[in-house]
Amino acid sequence: MSAVPETFPVDLQEQILRICTELGSAGPILMVMDFAGRLDEVRLARAARLMLDAEPVLGCRFVPDPRRPTWRRRDDIDRQDWCVVHGAGNPEEVIREVLTPKPEDIERNFLVHLIRHPGGDTLLIWVNHVIADGFAVIDCAGLLASLYNRLAEEPDYRPEPNPAPRDGQLWMADLTFRDVLRIIRRDIVDALQARGTVHGFQRDYETFRATAPMDAAWVRHRISAARVAAMDRAAAARGCTRNDLLTAGFVRAFADFAPQAQGAGTRVGLTVNLRQYAPIRRRHAVCSMVGIGYVSVGPDLGASFDDTLALVTADIKRQKKGLMGAANPLYIRALSMMSYRRKCAMVDKLMHKVMSRPMAPTFSNGGRINAGKLRFDGNAPLDAGFAVFPCALPLFLVSAFEYEGAVTLTACFQPSEQSAERIRLLLDRVAGEVPVEAAADPVLVEKAIA
Repeated sequence: MSAVPETFPVDLQEQILRICTELGSAGPILMVMDFAGRLDEVRLARAARLMLDAEPVLGCRFVPDPRRPTWRRRDDIDRQDWCVVHGAGNPEEVIREVLTPKPEDIERNFLVHLIRHPGGDTLLIWVNHVIADGFAVIDCAGLLASLYNRLAEEPDYRPEPNPAPRDGQLWMADLTFRDVLRIIRRDIVDALQARGTVHGFQRDYETFRATAPMDAAWVRHRISAARVAAMDRAAAARGCTRNDLLTAGFVRAFADFAPQAQGAGTRVGLTVNLRQYAPIRRRHAVCSMVGIGYVSVGPDLGASFDDTLALVTADIKRQKKGLMGAANPLYIRALSMMSYRRKCAMVDKLMHKVMSRPMAPTFSNGGRINAGKLRFDGNAPLDAGFAVFPCALPLFLVSAFEYEGAVTLTACFQPSEQSAERIRLLLDRVAGEVPVEAAADPVLVEKAIA
């Protein structure tokens, strides 16, 4: 086995996410998997420990430096438990406890929780958002399953450290001059659209910083596989994607959910997996490669869902022409040259400015979770999904993931600020807004073909 690297540079996106975490606007990501049977907790603990060798950054600490912080491998790796086993009558209670923010969370990058309960086992993979986005956490889950299965055959197995680079900005080296112009043109329109007031929550920055998240709650709404298939048929009939439909549904639902402002429009941040722009040779080890693009709709959403959909799809198409979610490479270059201390001051100032007005929410469509890569001893989870850091208002996020044909909408929040019932009604409304298309009658199709 090759030597595990002791240090890594902290890339630009990680630096920004670390600053946001320290300011209370970001936190860990939790992948939740439910199993009907029991996992081998001894082998799972060994696999969790080996994760720190296979993806070395998982076993690192953040070492601050005013100029260039670094990741340094922990010296207590073999004195720590990397798999915590819980016994519970209801796994939801443990999930809430794990989700609840704790001061020590920021100093850890990875942890596995196994919940034993009467219905089976629930496996939680906890990853610091500073080093990974949701897509990378899915990769971590697949790697954990692979190590767990390999250990059944080779108890002494040791993985090789992943040699792939971790800088999530490397793919930008392949951008052409025309690509940069497209991004600049997109950003100019975005800046013009951002000038007005939007539906959203508002809290001044000082109050936000003084009210750190101290609790956690989450609500999930499951859209059945049959209904998702009907949504996909509706998307095909309209020449758009399922994500377009869900975004339009979220826009309509959030406009009534958030505090109302006279003449306010609706602006929604959509997360974008930047790996789609990276050629194979630029693919990375575990890291965060998510961008965000803002879709703006004026005060008039239209009378019908299809009216809103037309506005949403038009703005998404405009964004995609300008590499939606990708930051301006010129701006990235300037940020990269800036010291960490200056970045801290810049992010703090930016948050002051952003929170001086109502904030746009975020809708994060994480795509599809592949059950085939999550088999532990051949058994795939009955269900899989995500929970994220329960930010305090004015930050608000709803995520969507598909597993085995069904889509789950999830919102994590502070229970002192929002009621679970109100969040549940919002998610019900998002799903209910989206039209469905009945399956074609096979007899009629056969007649039409004839």
